[in-house]
Amino acid sequence: MKLPVQTLAKGMLLMILISTILSFRAIPVSASTAQLSAIPSTSPVTVPNQFYVDINVTGVTDLFSWQIKLYYNPTALLWTNVTLPPGHVFDGKPMSIGGPNNETDSDGTYILFLVSLQGEVARFDGSGILCRIYFGAQAAGTSALNFSRPYDDWTYLLNYDLSTIPAELVDGSVTTQGADTRAPTEISIYVDKSSLVTGDSVNISGAINVTVPNGTPVYIEYWTGITWHSLATTDTTNSSYEYIWMPSEGGTQKIRAKWGGDAVYYKPATSEERIITVIVPEAWLKIQPNNMELFKSSPTPLPTAPFNLNVTIENVTDLYRWKFNLNFDPAILEAINATVPTNNVFGADHEFDYLIDNVQGSIQVSANSTATAGGFNGTGILCQVEFRSIRYAVLKNNQPYAQTFLRFDKTATDLKNSTEAVIYVNYVEDYDCRLEIYSSWKRISYITLQAATQVLVGSIVNFTGQITPTGVGEHINVTLRYSTSAGGAQQALAVSETDNESRFTFSWNADTLGTYYFNASWAGDEVNDGASATKIVHVVEEITPEAGTDYTLYIVIGVVVVAVVVAIVVYLKKFRHS
Repeated sequence: MKLPVQTLAKGMLLMILISTILSFRAIPVSASTAQLSAIPSTSPVTVPNQFYVDINVTGVTDLFSWQIKLYYNPTALLWTNVTLPPGHVFDGKPMSIGGPNNETDSDGTYILFLVSLQGEVARFDGSGILCRIYFGAQAAGTSALNFSRPYDDWTYLLNYDLSTIPAELVDGSVTTQGADTRAPTEISIYVDKSSLVTGDSVNISGAINVTVPNGTPVYIEYWTGITWHSLATTDTTNSSYEYIWMPSEGGTQKIRAKWGGDAVYYKPATSEERIITVIVPEAWLKIQPNNMELFKSSPTPLPTAPFNLNVTIENVTDLYRWKFNLNFDPAILEAINATVPTNNVFGADHEFDYLIDNVQGSIQVSANSTATAGGFNGTGILCQVEFRSIRYAVLKNNQPYAQTFLRFDKTATDLKNSTEAVIYVNYVEDYDCRLEIYSSWKRISYITLQAATQVLVGSIVNFTGQITPTGVGEHINVTLRYSTSAGGAQQALAVSETDNESRFTFSWNADTLGTYYFNASWAGDEVNDGASATKIVHVVEEITPEAGTDYTLYIVIGVVVVAVVVAIVVYLKKFRHS
């Protein structure tokens, strides 16, 4: 689906390009003289054949961006497309494109198209094609192909400094001849609702009554009170189209759809008009406060202490019944309770209910007034929701920290007045509440220590180990200590640093008999708790089988050795007697 491109004046172009331009050094250039021309591929053109108009530039220097606004006669010509043909002036370079827009103003019907380079790349010098505009001849007549005036308003060439390049405008014209023999067509338009609230959406759909290729553009327009303007361009599938529109401004909106036909078989068509009323509510549904930093000054362990948020209503009239769903991230927050304070909008005359789902991350809260006369008017509190934080996602300033959002489920919000009529409300944009939660919590770490459990006196014992999670990093100090009895006082032996996978090694000369209790530990950091591991090593004069060893093999070997010795003795006796 193609979204509409807003009409761009030069000032708007500056805003679009500023992010790329500010990061590059401006290169001063001298002013150049150029020519901008509209040249049709053929004239006259017989209905219903197609042709194109090349927008050419000659004698330009340091061309970085351009925009054209070209007027034509929509009675004689049918606009179909704008392309950047191979070999155009910016071919192969990074670009941003605005449009094309096909609209009508007080001067007539026009095509608006913008192309700009991105970043510090080589600009264009010389002559070449900017773009190619395709039209179909739909009725006999003549169409001027006029650039907008004055130059440097809607039609312009810009250099790298976004200064205007002086240029002469050379208009074109085309003659069409013959009768339009294409078949007439129809296009329908439907809307799934004729009234909605800002922030809600309306589904606009319809179909062309003849078979057209998938991807055929359909243009949805809205009436400004003076002229029709483009709202969106969407593509057909099986000759049907669909567009979801979310209006941001209130008022009565008049919309229609049209398609441009084709050059051979079918004429263009415009749908009926549809009226959509967009309501801007006066009432606001809010979470207070909507931006909080929790436990930053005095971090607490997980889970955190409970904290409360108020759900309020502002500028409401005759509120008699309310219900909402509040969605949250159940990996970070846990809903504990919902209450109605004594100063709530209904006072003591109310019925209240709530349902918590900490698996899906949702709390449903509702209340209705039991008063006999009218509903609540003005601003007040609906309820109070209690949460606590159970997990932290990232680090901020070396502290475990989570940023999370609470949002109203707008499809589940239901506010009614005393006559059961719907009360529409506004919501805070983007999110309804943002929470930053800090804690003293540190994640658990582990450390391993490996070495031979029994070694000969005088040998070198190699210790290896690793801290997990491995992301604690390298150059972390790990200390090796030992004692000669379980629970005895330990003595520092060595300090080793971890590598980039949090691994470490030690070497120790086992020069004294005995049993040694080794301990490897690290102190932890801002994020991880420290950890330790123990290893027992026996230093002996000779290696003896460890407890639990299977002696069968040793017995078999002994038997074999004895048998071999006996055989040798018998053989020698026989040899000596002979």
